[in-house]
Amino acid sequence: MYAEFPTHFTWLPRECKWRPRQRGDVVSRLTEVHAIGGDLLYLRMLLMRRKGSTSFDELRTVEGHVFESFKEACAVMGLLQNDKIEKLLNDIGKSLKYFPTMPYPPEVFLYNSGNGLIAEETGYDTEQMLRQHDENYIKLNKEQKEVYEAAVESVNSNKGEQFFVYGSGGCGKIFVWQTFLFLLCSEHKIVLPLASLGIVAAFLDGGRMAHSRFHIPIILDQCSVVGIKHDTDLAELLQNTSLIIWDEAPM
Repeated sequence: MYAEFPTHFTWLPRECKWRPRQRGDVVSRLTEVHAIGGDLLYLRMLLMRRKGSTSFDELRTVEGHVFESFKEACAVMGLLQNDKIEKLLNDIGKSLKYFPTMPYPPEVFLYNSGNGLIAEETGYDTEQMLRQHDENYIKLNKEQKEVYEAAVESVNSNKGEQFFVYGSGGCGKIFVWQTFLFLLCSEHKIVLPLASLGIVAAFLDGGRMAHSRFHIPIILDQCSVVGIKHDTDLAELLQNTSLIIWDEAPM
């Protein structure tokens, strides 16, 4: 694949050609392209799946026919008949329906729910979640149970309270988060586990970066606002959320 070239070859800029790599190991990847990147997105799709192509014409060739655009070649190869792009756009509060030139997946590929984000956050195996909760709960110490019970009681009574939990690294904060996350998800409630750092988000089941989920601008000034629009799937998701867990919130 095109992305694997640097693993086996070295690029000679003056001669504009590849030379077999003689030493060293290199891990490479293609640059990410946004879901609304148009022809650049389709080009990347082909580069990730076609071997041995040496020209753009070759990339656009499928079963002996040269198509006029990368998009047409992707469509013939069946690369557009899925919901991956739609899910990416849902995450930023948009949909392929907003872009007439983009192919919209058949309904069979999409969630049965009208809101894919809500379907994703409620599609857990509730029995498994309850088992994991029970295993965690018996391991909670006294202080952890106080945090757990306060948060769960607030959710069940719909109080909308805020709690700040402080503790040094390794004291079990994430373990507590996971415990009431398992409980509420087993009840089909929506819990959004967030973190200010990507490495922390990876430790939470279903964890996401807070900046990504809330569309928080990276560079802030006195006029900054989050980019969540009214009447979008993301707005509806937040309206139906029972609990937000934000790890490393002070950061």
